[in-house]
Amino acid sequence: MSIGTTQKKRHRSKKKLWLAVGVESVVLLALIIGLIVVVTGNPLEGTWYAEDQLTYKFGPRGKGVQVLEGDLARFDYKISGKTVTIDFYSEEIPDRTYHFSVEEDTLILDDGTGNEPEQYQRMK
Repeated sequence: MSIGTTQKKRHRSKKKLWLAVGVESVVLLALIIGLIVVVTGNPLEGTWYAEDQLTYKFGPRGKGVQVLEGDLARFDYKISGKTVTIDFYSEEIPDRTYHFSVEEDTLILDDGTGNEPEQYQRMK
């Protein structure tokens, strides 16, 4: 085998190695991005309703609407850990802060006052 042939084989081997490293890096980056999206996703986003006709619609970017008997009340909301703070645009509706949990398709809101936590079902 000549020196030129050996160098070509080494060059091809290095090329294959770098290609494999590149592909693995892209796959790993995609997995990391996917995990970040899952972990940082908004668990409240969607429409939640209670039997008493109260509905919360949590949209993207911290905007939402409360619907009660056809009346709409728009709000901004912020999530910090397992706490959601709802700031209604109308001064007539008091702002609210809840500890929340989501168990499958049930949203539980606890205002921390000792009252029974409110339960909402996700609309599909």
